[in-house]
Amino acid sequence: MHPLMKPQKLRPGDTIAAISLSGGRAGDPDMIERYTFGKQQLKEHFGLHVVETPNSLKGKAYLYNNPRCRAEDLNWALTNPRIKGIFVNSGGDDGARLLPYLDVNRIRSNPKILLGYSDVSVFHMMFTYAGVSSFYGANVLSSIAQPDGLDAYTEKWIRKVLFSGSCIGEVEPEDKRAEIHILEAGVKE
Repeated sequence: MHPLMKPQKLRPGDTIAAISLSGGRAGDPDMIERYTFGKQQLKEHFGLHVVETPNSLKGKAYLYNNPRCRAEDLNWALTNPRIKGIFVNSGGDDGARLLPYLDVNRIRSNPKILLGYSDVSVFHMMFTYAGVSSFYGANVLSSIAQPDGLDAYTEKWIRKVLFSGSCIGEVEPEDKRAEIHILEAGVKE
């Protein structure tokens, strides 16, 4: 394990890559509009230019069957000098399938911000092992692209943690609960 380094902070005008590492829902027909809204939120609130990794919008079925393509997307984002950060579209459940195709030295040699949660933990651990600090937080689809827009709490912490060089300090909890809508058929609230 290497000593931990923090990637360079983001600035308005920077380019980030939106990636589907674990789940490929961002490219599914019923989610593409939500993804586009998330991309718009990142531009409006933070001045970020968002590009998709080459395979990120190919849909859930394709990405599940092609873990190597998802790994190639991470490698592409890491080695692309235009890309300053990598924001994960959504969590999932099979990120570990990418590990044989990833190179820890590539992560260490190209330290970039990685933001996401859920199954993205696999990649946070890999970044940590490589010695690069990553950030467990907002996914594009489930946090940034909320139907009512980006909430103030999420915006505040993305701005403080990813755009500021200041110490993060104490993270206070959100003062309101977000409504949770259960989307799975047969599940009763």
